[in-house]
Amino acid sequence: MALETTSLSRVCKAFSEHLENQIVATNAENSENIKIVIGSPTDAEADHDPTNDNHLVNVFFYHFDDSGFDAQSNPNETTQIRVRCLISPFSNATDTPLVSPGENDLRLLGDIIRIFHENPVWFYESLDPEEKVHVEVVPCSLKIEEVSQIWSVQQSTSYRPSVCYELALVPVNPNQLQQQSPLASDLFLGDQGPSANVEKAEDNLEDDWQPNIAFVIDLHDGLGQQVLHTLTLETDVNNIVTAINGQNTLGNQSLSDFDPLIWVAGANLFTSSNLDVTININYLNSAFRWQTHENQLIASASSLEIDPEEVASAVSIPIDIPTETFVNGSQVLLTAERTYSRLSDGAQITVCSNVLLIDVV
Repeated sequence: MALETTSLSRVCKAFSEHLENQIVATNAENSENIKIVIGSPTDAEADHDPTNDNHLVNVFFYHFDDSGFDAQSNPNETTQIRVRCLISPFSNATDTPLVSPGENDLRLLGDIIRIFHENPVWFYESLDPEEKVHVEVVPCSLKIEEVSQIWSVQQSTSYRPSVCYELALVPVNPNQLQQQSPLASDLFLGDQGPSANVEKAEDNLEDDWQPNIAFVIDLHDGLGQQVLHTLTLETDVNNIVTAINGQNTLGNQSLSDFDPLIWVAGANLFTSSNLDVTININYLNSAFRWQTHENQLIASASSLEIDPEEVASAVSIPIDIPTETFVNGSQVLLTAERTYSRLSDGAQITVCSNVLLIDVV
């Protein structure tokens, strides 16, 4: 019965498959004659048949070391390690044209060195959305003593020309990830008068502006509207919103029908040609991991700044927040982002707004 895979085994296997795909791409005519094997050089030599035209490339993961960055990590958090591997070709002679096994070893080694010199960073993504890894492939210079130690324990296997690389960094995931802590829903220091809430946008040139967003909430005591950045929703057993930030609401609005109003600002309406932004919805899912919802909303900036004293004339839009984001007394984060072309070089630049938080209690 096969053992369960781990993040370490999956990354190492994917690394070997990546190397094989790159070598095969260079040697398309001999793609069926090249094979990557994981294991010790002794095992590779046992699998190597010197009587045919096949070539083996052995990837020997032999050293695993701490990253040095996780000294204070929690036991239920993902840790990172450095992995060293020795890559050794086991080539055969070829007849057309006539090439010796030693020269074929050098051809494979040269191709491997080229691959990781041209692309020293390798991106790995598994079926698990939490397992996305950028691995840097760093060449290692081994001393003669280290080389002798590695090959001296390979029984009767003779020394093969090899290269050594370090994979930095490889994740080791726990069986159960630690739950992420919720965010603070309210924090302020000192006197918070109306003037303290005015958020000025910097002078904008053309489309070089950053969005700024805020909630616009109706006050049910006849005091008009209020500009907020955090909402604390109090609900009853039937998921009916009974209060917002401690103020009682009118009517029987259910949590599933709660569509807050958002004010989008930041753009100079006279000089900016593109006022559109994308509203992203992030929420704390049932596994207590932050997740981005697939639903997105396109909105337009309606002013240069968000000034609470001008809330009566603000152009705000309702945000349809999917019901499934409100789970387990969850939290929801809203952000706005936009992409523009920089005038100096035409590069595509993406900027993000401040964060709005909804806390359901």
